[in-house]
Amino acid sequence: MRQMDILRKSWNNLSVLISRSLASTRFLFWIVLIYTVLGIAWIWVTDALFSRLFFSADAILVFASAFILAITLGAHARAIYVKEQALVESLALQETASSIDAELIAEQKMDRVLTGVCAGAVSLGHQLCWAGLVKDDGSIDVIASHGFSVDYLKQFQVRWDDTPLGMGPVGRAVRLKETCVFQDALSHPDFAPWREAAEEAGYRAVAGIPILGRQSVIGVIAVYNQRRNSFSKGDLLRLELLAQKASVAILTSGQREALESLSRQHELILDSVEEGIYGIDLTGKLTFINRAAVRMLGYSRKELLGKEIHPIIHHTDNYEQPYRHEDCPLNQAIKSGTPFSSTDEILWRKDGAPLPVELSATIMKQEDEVLGAVMVFRDLT
Repeated sequence: MRQMDILRKSWNNLSVLISRSLASTRFLFWIVLIYTVLGIAWIWVTDALFSRLFFSADAILVFASAFILAITLGAHARAIYVKEQALVESLALQETASSIDAELIAEQKMDRVLTGVCAGAVSLGHQLCWAGLVKDDGSIDVIASHGFSVDYLKQFQVRWDDTPLGMGPVGRAVRLKETCVFQDALSHPDFAPWREAAEEAGYRAVAGIPILGRQSVIGVIAVYNQRRNSFSKGDLLRLELLAQKASVAILTSGQREALESLSRQHELILDSVEEGIYGIDLTGKLTFINRAAVRMLGYSRKELLGKEIHPIIHHTDNYEQPYRHEDCPLNQAIKSGTPFSSTDEILWRKDGAPLPVELSATIMKQEDEVLGAVMVFRDLT
């Protein structure tokens, strides 16, 4: 059984080698030439031994079969090339998509992710790609680009409204919410505003791919190629996949900016309060602290955020005895799930001085799940 497997594997390897050799464009001419010479030699030998009848018909048959062989081997070579090229492009696209996903997970800035999207489009065999955001006034704000002759972007304008600058493939893609392609852009009448610059840069075909949001088009990807009719259905499907990645980047960036804005508003509100306020998670680590608390304790935010707060500011009681963590009001509030207050507590400043305070601890909950506690204290000095 093992010997049969070895023979079968050897035969398969030999078959692949023969197939690749026969399909190689490098040896295609010589294969056909050898076939033709052997055919003519066979005719000469058989005619010498038998008769000279049908010589013309035999020669025509040899040349015809050689022609058919050449076409067959050429088609076979083309099929292998197309298959291997598709595999290479697929692997390149997977690598690009994985790289973009890694940047999204790492919460990279939107322009960096969009630059990766543009680089992915160029790696598929195109010469230039740029990505832009759609604005309400009909303009498009270019955010990122990658590829050959990026200076082309400095001398052109593109819009998505009904003006002449919005009639190109990019503007149409935004208005129609679907991919639009000018396979021969230089001869297309609606490409007139950009024809001179594109001809100088050598661009012949242009595609616009919309970046779809939840309810509308939020951006667009423009891809340029130096060959006419260069955008196949497979190319457009790959570019639309990259547009989906760009959509995730833009939406994620918008949500992150909204959260950051909301966080800044909350921080301003907390900083406007005179009482000291800080919060801890279930492990006792500080999650936020306001300006008044920082000022009263003498620490900076950087010194306290993410640190376990009890050993830093609440390590000793009124009688200068070690204050156990389990006796801390915040820890008791978390354990019991009920608020806690005290009018006679001691916190410790960075300079080692005691800070008499009145404090209260409140539980932070989300759908009955305890997330931590908030301490509010007032200086009694």
